[in-house]
Amino acid sequence: MADVFEFADYRQFLREKRHENRQLRGYQTRMAEAAGCQRAYLSQVMNGHVQLTPDHAMGLADLFELNQDEREYLLDLVNLERARTKRLKDWFSSRLKDQLRARETLSRRLQVKEEIPNQHEAQYYSKWYVSAIHILVGIPHFSSVKDIAAKLDLTPQIVSSALGMLKNMGLVDVDSTGKRWHRSKRNLHVAQSKTMNVVNHLNWRHKVISDIQQEHEKSLHYTAIHSLSKKDLEALRACFVDAIAKSRAIVEPSLDEELICVACDVFTIGKQ
Repeated sequence: MADVFEFADYRQFLREKRHENRQLRGYQTRMAEAAGCQRAYLSQVMNGHVQLTPDHAMGLADLFELNQDEREYLLDLVNLERARTKRLKDWFSSRLKDQLRARETLSRRLQVKEEIPNQHEAQYYSKWYVSAIHILVGIPHFSSVKDIAAKLDLTPQIVSSALGMLKNMGLVDVDSTGKRWHRSKRNLHVAQSKTMNVVNHLNWRHKVISDIQQEHEKSLHYTAIHSLSKKDLEALRACFVDAIAKSRAIVEPSLDEELICVACDVFTIGKQ
């Protein structure tokens, strides 16, 4: 499905939307009706002869079911094309760049509903196994201290202590027997502004290094060094952000059967 944020020209976006709906008979007519203009006028817009108005764009946004951020971006693309002075064009260009930067913030892009409270984040992210245990207890076969300890190669004492901390945070609970643990349904994320974000990344990168050294057959590790333009670097970063978002769409409805680690790194090397 065409993502408006991937386009710097609103006409290209419209042509892509028309193309992806080409099997729907009369879709361009539907687009014109949504925009509130004649079909011939919309054809002229797509061919670059005339401009959409903001009213036209809003009608198309309704048809495409764009969310608030997507609508804002589309309208700014239209207004950028309609601007007559360099000052106004620069203003809309700056707005578009700001929106793209905001889109790269995963906590906003993924619409995370909840973050670790400040009073608990140091405990949650200080050790790799605390978050691992939090997720692992969601898998039916790993609801006991014994099974969790065996899976993660930890002592029962460490597991019990971590479960106690997680229970105090309201992230896990135990049944009436005091032996079977389960996970609360809470979507958590550590934002880039959080000081523990660095610790969280480092903890799991150490686990990645350990897994590489063990050469597990089913593990996937990829490292490459490239040189590319600054423009393509931004495109590459956007590609990985899209991949992360798509991975979340797979993970969230998936059954709890296996504990995994997903690590993604794209960065420039040396002084910037």
